[in-house]
Amino acid sequence: MDIKASDVKALREKTGAGMMECKKALVESNGDADAAEKLLKERGLAAAAKRADRATAEGRIFVRQNNNKIYLVEMTCETDFVANNADFVALGEKMLDVTIAKGYTKVEDEHNKMLEDLKVSIRENMNVSKVAVIDIPAGSTGSFYIHSDKKTGAVVVINGSDAEVVKTFAYD
Repeated sequence: MDIKASDVKALREKTGAGMMECKKALVESNGDADAAEKLLKERGLAAAAKRADRATAEGRIFVRQNNNKIYLVEMTCETDFVANNADFVALGEKMLDVTIAKGYTKVEDEHNKMLEDLKVSIRENMNVSKVAVIDIPAGSTGSFYIHSDKKTGAVVVINGSDAEVVKTFAYD
């Protein structure tokens, strides 16, 4: 079967797989782009499963305050290169959006499913290791700080009004 370079390129842009992998998948699926995409995803997930025992000592914490709650999502990966990757960071922010919107208080299947495509395209072991929600009681002020390494931080809740002085103190 004659596979067009434009078809290979389109599949590569959609999946993040290598050119030769895309061409091979298109040949195996007789030019059916959807079948080739499914095949590449299956292969990628199988490859990701082989990497599952690798240590994930790097990563990032994503934190946001929404009304009287502070939401945290921690994503881990193998390398700091991936932890600083724009796609990894964007996915962490998106997971935080989903966590807030759906009221999640722990890691859910949806978090793990959101991570699958990135695992396949980057080819590194990654996990959503923690989701947490901290309630800020009435009459209290909450703040958070994330260290420059983006993987350590602190959340502080102080009894007192939400005056600027208390917020600054909590942050400091």
